[in-house]
Amino acid sequence: MSEWAMTYCGGRSPLGVDMDQSCLSALAGISRFQDHPSAMEIPPDDRVYSAEPIVVSPLPWLHAELPGPDRLKMMILEVLTEWAERQQPNQLINMGVFWAFPELDEVTASWGLNDMWLRSIWQTAGLPTPLTLQTVSEGRTGMFTLLESALQWGTDHKARLMIGGCDSYVDLARLDMLDMKSRLKSSRTQDGFIPGEGVSLCIFERNGVGLCVTSVGSSDEPQPFRGPKPSTGTGLTEAIRKVSQQEPPLAVWSDLNGESYFFHEWALAMLRALGSHDLRLEHPADCWGELGAATGGFLLALARICLKEQGGWNLVWSTHEGSQRVALAVQLIEEEG
Repeated sequence: MSEWAMTYCGGRSPLGVDMDQSCLSALAGISRFQDHPSAMEIPPDDRVYSAEPIVVSPLPWLHAELPGPDRLKMMILEVLTEWAERQQPNQLINMGVFWAFPELDEVTASWGLNDMWLRSIWQTAGLPTPLTLQTVSEGRTGMFTLLESALQWGTDHKARLMIGGCDSYVDLARLDMLDMKSRLKSSRTQDGFIPGEGVSLCIFERNGVGLCVTSVGSSDEPQPFRGPKPSTGTGLTEAIRKVSQQEPPLAVWSDLNGESYFFHEWALAMLRALGSHDLRLEHPADCWGELGAATGGFLLALARICLKEQGGWNLVWSTHEGSQRVALAVQLIEEEG
């Protein structure tokens, strides 16, 4: 797996017009959380609470009431155009595309996100038809679960790889659904997350120079988020053990979003898989909110910045609201000379 390197990473987040600005803003602790102009919380008891606006972390250039599928389409076209403008014509062909969509829920199941939907965006962007185009609807873990199979496909077909992800929790119907379930952080729900949105796109090339994914580990959690019991931590522990190295990671990049279930899970996995090391734990959702299926690319971009400064290796991990847990070991391959 070490023969593959991430040679390009682009994206859009609530913190920046490109990946670099987004990452540097997150590292500086900047956030742009704001009240939604029309979405209001649903108070559980009018005698105690008054309705307040839902706090969100949106892309500033998308209209607040634009529906979810349209938000995703505009984000994808932005990053595809940005990437294509930097390529030579021969670099746009011989490409495999692997894309992660939002996790399926009562709202996103009706968005019609599938291979055909993404192919229509490729046609709109005027890009050559990829050799293969595969999609999954697995939310935060999507890009990482695609990674291992994508690298194997790329090896078999001697092709470049595009691995991307996009998500939006700012869609009005989705906000209402999550608020009804008390999932959103607010004055009455501290154990919740800030809904955000974003898109990320990574290019992997064989024998390239850049961020190298040296190993991928995955496992399943027997007590998932939707279950009646807290996480056992066994799934994430096993995923991290599969990628751990002799020396501890210099930084850990996570998709922790403010919900206590996932932090409890990490605490168990950290003690079991990594011991008592003094770890640098990063959870950038504190700054840009929950990015869902776009999270993977942003975590890899942040790890690349860190490794340029410190060397060594970093641990990157992600969790699914179901059972899936994925961890990556990453290091930097620099140009010789």
